[in-house]
Amino acid sequence: MLNYPVPTVPAAMDGVAWLRANVVRFSEGETHTRRRAIVEVELRRADVEVLRVGAGTPVAKLAAALGLPVAVGVDVAVVAACYQPHTRYHRGGGSRGGSSGGRVWRGR
Repeated sequence: MLNYPVPTVPAAMDGVAWLRANVVRFSEGETHTRRRAIVEVELRRADVEVLRVGAGTPVAKLAAALGLPVAVGVDVAVVAACYQPHTRYHRGGGSRGGSSGGRVWRGR
């Protein structure tokens, strides 16, 4: 397995910057292990049959399989456009996506 350093991101209070600072992708060591375990627990509760045969986009299927509103797909699209630290939206301050980041995290 390859071992590449994870880009660091600053702590943030809200928006996509907050989401980015609190996910598995941008963490290492004990923090990464703890966050990944949380995600794995959530994914284990997904209804696999909904993932296989459910209607809609992959995001809609995953939301449905986890018992979340399918409409969260709109927020996922907004967040995806500015989530990675190298994107132009991130360089502009990292707050684009506003409340979408919080809704994606909470599934609301």
